[in-house]
Amino acid sequence: MRNKGITLLCLLLAVFSRPYPGIYALDATNHAAAATCSLKDNCDLNDQLLTVGGEKKVGDSAKHLEGKIASVFEDKVNYSMQIFAEETILEYNALEGTNISAASALSNFTHQFTLVKSKEDDDNDDDDVIESEREYLYSIGQKLISIGKPFDASRNPDASELCRLHTRQFMEGLNNFDLWALKLHDSTGKLNSGILNGNINQLGDFDQCLRVQHQMADGGATGAANVEMKGQYCLAYAQPELPHKSKRLQTFFNMVRSHGPFRSEFDDPGHRVPRFFLINWGICVPSSCSHKDVEYTVREYLNNVTESTGVSFKVRVEPQMCQVKDNKPWDSGTVWAVRFFTIILSITILSTVYHVCTKNKKPNDWLVAFSLDKNLRWLFNTSSSPEDIEAVHGLRLLNAVMLLFSHKSMAIFFNPYDNRTEMAEALGQPWTVVGRAASLYTDPFLLFSGMLTAYSFFGRLNKGQTIKLKNEYINRFIRIVPPLGALILFCTFILPMLGSGPQWNLVVGHHADICKKNWWRNLLFIHNYFGFSNMCLTHTHHLGIDTQLFAVAPFMIFAMWKWPRKGAMALVALALIATFGRYYVTVFYELSNYIYFGTNIKRLFRTAD
Repeated sequence: MRNKGITLLCLLLAVFSRPYPGIYALDATNHAAAATCSLKDNCDLNDQLLTVGGEKKVGDSAKHLEGKIASVFEDKVNYSMQIFAEETILEYNALEGTNISAASALSNFTHQFTLVKSKEDDDNDDDDVIESEREYLYSIGQKLISIGKPFDASRNPDASELCRLHTRQFMEGLNNFDLWALKLHDSTGKLNSGILNGNINQLGDFDQCLRVQHQMADGGATGAANVEMKGQYCLAYAQPELPHKSKRLQTFFNMVRSHGPFRSEFDDPGHRVPRFFLINWGICVPSSCSHKDVEYTVREYLNNVTESTGVSFKVRVEPQMCQVKDNKPWDSGTVWAVRFFTIILSITILSTVYHVCTKNKKPNDWLVAFSLDKNLRWLFNTSSSPEDIEAVHGLRLLNAVMLLFSHKSMAIFFNPYDNRTEMAEALGQPWTVVGRAASLYTDPFLLFSGMLTAYSFFGRLNKGQTIKLKNEYINRFIRIVPPLGALILFCTFILPMLGSGPQWNLVVGHHADICKKNWWRNLLFIHNYFGFSNMCLTHTHHLGIDTQLFAVAPFMIFAMWKWPRKGAMALVALALIATFGRYYVTVFYELSNYIYFGTNIKRLFRTAD
């Protein structure tokens, strides 16, 4: 009896779900009826209702009943459903010999029919909401694109096939409001406020760009079904050029450039002195695009924006200024550098432990040579010998502090300040000359070094001691080369791994590449002859000069000690020649011994060379 009641319930659901005034389709009815019966135990509809291959199979009595119910229902749509259901159930009882309660069957049917209809209505509502949301997000995406044009290399004929494909997919993702595409676009620098206050460097979001990852189709370019696209951060350099000398336009450009404390050109080296006139623009692009693709796209975009205005842009994107987050294996140089410093650190720890454990005994001098306890005590020892000139050490300290201040005052202009004009105006104040006169703090080191060398040599010669030049040169070499070599090794291989950022590869990475090529010049103390733009560790240039002067100093000192009159005359002559020679070179090449406001970067490099 229970199974037959369920059968009737399914049949009623199927009949009442037939398409009257075009509401419910037959396949949906069959699906709903089958779903309803599946909720019951022992629901066997093989003889009553079964959908096979899209055709409805029913028993003879059930088929007759279905037809009658359908016809009556279609003709009497406005009749009371309760009366119609009761009549249908009574007829079914007569045909099948059953005794089903009309009230109970009608109650179950009404409940199941309501659930099915409610589910279908909810599904339709969900589809409408999804479609409405998709259209809404698409409209926002279009507004977003119109406000800030995203990177689009799809029309670049010289771009790689994979770059164009991924750019198109990026544009589609942006239209669809996909999160990865939004992050890619959001990481690109946008035009900001404060342009007339010098805020022209838009670096974007470096970290967010490198964190973007997405599986994208490769279009058969790599032979794989999908390829992982990573966010690639590229720093583009742009320099505007004016076609004519408009006073008002020049005034605006002068404000944008913060009155030009450093006058730079497009091809000036920028790893030591900032190229102040260039616009630094951070752009986040798919990793499949090369630096040339980015350069072409940025140039076309800027020139299209300024079309018919007469303003044009020079654009350059250097290969090392495009960065992707990846785990590159260490090269052999980095491996050996890590091994070297690991060994030094291990020896230092062992030597310190040995020294501490043998304090009450006489330790081996070789085993405590690297002891931190011993070396720190010697480093901070303030005692001096009677023959020492203590005032020189104080002057050297002051010069070292001022030289550091001078270098740092130059380096701060690499930062993307919002109020860069205020920084530039502060640099033009008279008191800042203490930081802009870098040469004044370099020359005293040479003076003190020569004075101490002469003082030591004259003292030993007057005492009748023999000076062995070979030993003097070897001692100086051993004293300077090991720490200098360790510094080169650290700055070349270790320091580049310790940080990252938009300008990291320009300031640190580019300098490390120079050291990889020219490190040997520093160890031979000839690096000052090759110019600052190709010099490893530019702040050590005075070591080369000092070592070269130390090489010839003993001969001059001996000449003055042996022949005081002739030696003094020769020394005065050399001083005059050096003075007039420096004056001539300064005037002829238009050099600048001071960093004055509005100085040219090329002039600074010529002066340093």
